[in-house]
Amino acid sequence: MDFVFDDEHPDWFRHEVMLLEIRSNEVFYDKLTFIYLEMPKFIKPESELVTHFDKWMYLLKNLNKFPRYHLYYTTGANFSEDI
Repeated sequence: MDFVFDDEHPDWFRHEVMLLEIRSNEVFYDKLTFIYLEMPKFIKPESELVTHFDKWMYLLKNLNKFPRYHLYYTTGANFSEDI
């Protein structure tokens, strides 16, 4: 997630990849898809988040900036009691 494939397409940060049978040049199995996220290329600020996907990407990229969630994952704290 924290890598960049190349700079050929600087705006593409989500890649759907399928396996290809080289001899026939056909998709090997259409129910198998790999999704790669180039997190460094996701640069939208919080004010520009529109879709649910945008919001998930923002959360994943900035999870370390949300101390409450960090506390939950590092200590097992139950924050349902905090609400």
